[in-house]
Amino acid sequence: MNYLSIFFIYFSNAQKLKTDASIIGQVVSNDEHLPFASISVKGTTMETVTDETGHYQLVNLPEGTYNY
Repeated sequence: MNYLSIFFIYFSNAQKLKTDASIIGQVVSNDEHLPFASISVKGTTMETVTDETGHYQLVNLPEGTYNY
């Protein structure tokens, strides 16, 4: 029983050390912000849409290198 308890404590602490990444930006064309444009990351299912001012944010991404 003690072994199992130690495992869960270790696992819990390991999850807290994990860092997630964010991608934040804006979409502009001809010096105008583009509202409601689709943003996706190649090779993944990660996607979002820009807000009414052309800004977007992808959060809680696993750390790594992504193509767009």
